[in-house]
Amino acid sequence: MPRPVRALLVLLAPLVCGFVMAAIANPGGSLWPWQPPMADLDVYLLAGRTLTAGGDIYALAGFPFIYPPIAAVAAAGLALPPPLLVRLLWTAASVAAVVAICHRAGLRTWRLSLISSAVIIFCTPVTQSLALGQVSIFLCAWIVLDLFPGRGIMRRRFLPQGWLVGLGAAIKLTPAIFTPYLFLTGRRRAAVTSMITFAVVGLLGLLVLPVQSIAFWGGLASGDTGLGDSIIYFDNQSIMGSTLRWIGLGTAAKIIGLGISSLVGVVGLIVGMRWYRHGEEALAVCLVAFAGLLASPVSWSHHFVWVVPLAVVLWRRRHRIAVGVQVTGWLLVAWLVLAPYRRLPGGDFVELTYTTGQDLLDTGTVLLGLALLVASLAGPRPGKG
Repeated sequence: MPRPVRALLVLLAPLVCGFVMAAIANPGGSLWPWQPPMADLDVYLLAGRTLTAGGDIYALAGFPFIYPPIAAVAAAGLALPPPLLVRLLWTAASVAAVVAICHRAGLRTWRLSLISSAVIIFCTPVTQSLALGQVSIFLCAWIVLDLFPGRGIMRRRFLPQGWLVGLGAAIKLTPAIFTPYLFLTGRRRAAVTSMITFAVVGLLGLLVLPVQSIAFWGGLASGDTGLGDSIIYFDNQSIMGSTLRWIGLGTAAKIIGLGISSLVGVVGLIVGMRWYRHGEEALAVCLVAFAGLLASPVSWSHHFVWVVPLAVVLWRRRHRIAVGVQVTGWLLVAWLVLAPYRRLPGGDFVELTYTTGQDLLDTGTVLLGLALLVASLAGPRPGKG
C-alpha cells in the first residue's frame, strides 16, 4: 500500500478511541452529540480570546492560565475557528501524537495501531489529557521525536536536534531539564540549539506582551507557580506536592520539598547520562523525563504521559535492562495506568486531613519513581547487546 494509506489505516482505530474517550472519560461530556468537556483547552481558548480583546491573560475567571505569554499568543490563533472544530482538530492531533510516540519508541504496523488504541482507552494520563484537552501529549511527543533514536526515514532531520526541547521549555518549563542532559551527554550543539530556541521564543513573547512577560517570569523567579495553595491537591504527584501534603503548608515544608526535588533532578541527569553512554538513548530520555516530573513543583497526573514511551522501551529493550529496573519500571507503569490515588477525596484542602494510609497512597508515584531512578543507577545488564 502507499505510505499515506497505511498511515490512515494505522490511525483509524486510535482516532475512534480518542474521540470516544475525550467525550466520556470525565463527567459532563457527551458522546452524541459529541461534546467533550475539555476544561484545560477552554482555558487556552479563553486566554487567546482575552489576549485579542486586550485583557489580562493572568486574571481569567475560573481556572488560571499558568503558561508563558507566548502560549497565549499561540492560543489566540486557536480562538478564531468555531470551538467544536478546535476540539475535533485538537483531539485528532493528540491521537496522532500518541501514535507518533509509540512509533518512535519502536512499534510498527498493526501492533502500533492496537497498542496505541489500548493506551488511549486504558492509560489514565493519556485518557485524562484527551478529556481535558491538555498539551501534555504534545510536549512528550516533541521530546520523543527530538531525542529518541530513529530508524530509516525517521533518522532524517529537517531542523537540528534540540529545537523541540527549546520549544517545549518555552511553552511549559518542565522540558528544560533536557538541556543540561544534552550537555552532559556530549551533544553541546543540540543543547545550544535548545537554549537559542527557548530564548528566541521567549523574546518573541516579550516583544508581543512585554508587561505580561515581565510579570510572569518575575513571579516565576520568586517561586510563584500561579496556582497558590492548590499545589497540595492530591492530583499533584510531584515531590513538592507530596511533601506539602505530609508536612503541611509553610516555608519549612517548601524548603524541604525544594531540596529533595533538586537532588532528584541531579540524580535523574546522572542516570540519564549513564544509560546514554551505554547506548540506551530511549530509556535515558524516559528516566530524565520522570526525574523532571518528580522535581517539578507541579506535576498533575495527566503530565505523566511519559509512562507510554517508558512501557514500550521496557518491553522492547528488556534483554538489556537489569531486573531491578524492569521490576520498578513496570510497577510504576501499572501504578500510573491504574492511578488508584485518584479515588482519594480532594479539594477544599481536605488533603491536609489525610490519614497516614491516604498519604502513603498519594505518595505512590513519588516512591515508585524514586525506586526506578535508584534501580537505574546499576546500569544495563553486563555483556548483553
